[in-house]
Amino acid sequence: MVSIEVSVGGSKKVALPFLKTWLRANIGETETQWTAANLEEQAANGWAKWVDGVLGLSTTAAQAGAAVAAQGTDAAIPVSLAHADADSALLKADALKIAYVLSGSSDRKIWTKVAEEADKVKLAIPLNTETLYKYYRVDVEIVAAE
Repeated sequence: MVSIEVSVGGSKKVALPFLKTWLRANIGETETQWTAANLEEQAANGWAKWVDGVLGLSTTAAQAGAAVAAQGTDAAIPVSLAHADADSALLKADALKIAYVLSGSSDRKIWTKVAEEADKVKLAIPLNTETLYKYYRVDVEIVAAE
């Protein structure tokens, strides 16, 4: 494990532990490449590489974290996340708290927050609201950093 300080929420700096094997595979072969700047580079899915490390996502897959809706009830449709599992992540950082944020859009340009859950199993598309969207997406946000 190597502890590296990264930016959380713009200006807050938090030192997080990273597995050397993950750093070699996703940041670079040598320890001189394991810098905050390289960890904060944008991954293929648009998130910082260190965030993918926290969530156990691929830094090279553009669709990492894709959401899939399942059969539900009259009130809600459950949503499962492909490739996003903080429970089995390469990095388990007690210093971070995450939330799964479901957003909806009619045009894929303007996104509105529909729901936010700390437990991804509880994430669902609510059907008993006035507004239903054509498109939905799930983002994983870091909501607190110690």
